[in-house]
Amino acid sequence: MSEAGRLPVFETVKLTLRWSKTICLRHWRLLFVYAAALITINIFILYSPIFFIIPDLQYKTIAPFATNIIIISTSILDIIISLFLLFSLAILTQHEIWRGPCRLDAQTLGRGPGRILGYALDSLAIAFMALFGLLLGLGVVVAIFTLAFGGKPGLGGVLLFIAMPIVVLLTIAMTLRLSLRLPSRAIGQPVRWRDVWRMGRGNTWRLLAANLLIVGVSLLLSVASLTLIVLPTMTLPITMVQMVGLPGFGLAPSLLTIALSILIFFGLALISQIQAIIGYALLSVAYAQLKPLPEGPATGAAEA
Repeated sequence: MSEAGRLPVFETVKLTLRWSKTICLRHWRLLFVYAAALITINIFILYSPIFFIIPDLQYKTIAPFATNIIIISTSILDIIISLFLLFSLAILTQHEIWRGPCRLDAQTLGRGPGRILGYALDSLAIAFMALFGLLLGLGVVVAIFTLAFGGKPGLGGVLLFIAMPIVVLLTIAMTLRLSLRLPSRAIGQPVRWRDVWRMGRGNTWRLLAANLLIVGVSLLLSVASLTLIVLPTMTLPITMVQMVGLPGFGLAPSLLTIALSILIFFGLALISQIQAIIGYALLSVAYAQLKPLPEGPATGAAEA
């Protein structure tokens, strides 16, 4: 545990990035598979309703209600599969930080759907509590503003403008403290909510600071992906057509556009996997600093 039970912000961020790099390099094949799976699923979800909608419009073979049910069902399926991939990657990341190198097998994910289901339910509970806290905080702030200043602009409006971001930051800090339960859920030893809340006592703002630094890294990855993947591939078709300059290339741009669109989505999906690993690694490293296991965290933490 850190000295005096305090979370070392910069050391936590450094360990998070080192662990994230180690996990990404160790499981790069899995990241590619997951990115390809996300693209395949979304393409299927996007185009599968066409097979039902077009006949419905032309021949009235399916009732509009049934068509809507199909569209809603495919969208729900997309969400479920995407969350399954996300939670399994989260469990892999957090399990590996505590137990050392692992794979997506029964030892990591547990036997049956129990561990992933528990992880999903905990994530849903944290999201619900965060949303409730945010709405409650904003409601209290607006009520105070209305009672104190009559809802009129001026000084009250300035104070309201300042108070709302503070409420958002407090909500994020509360969410981070509750999210410390997720690493314990990932290793199959969930800590009680009360103990999780106590674990972050005195380190709320340190957790928030570490998270903001990690968010900054994720934003840099997003900017890099936009610069290195999206912008070049958007201008590439025009450049290639200008270079080739051959007659009868009419089909080439459309086929090339499809290929480049797939490449763009694949790159963005891959970046999103890396960002997810970084975010979940932060929770595990912070958990290790605030409540290490009896034998201490995996020795790989110092070697990541």
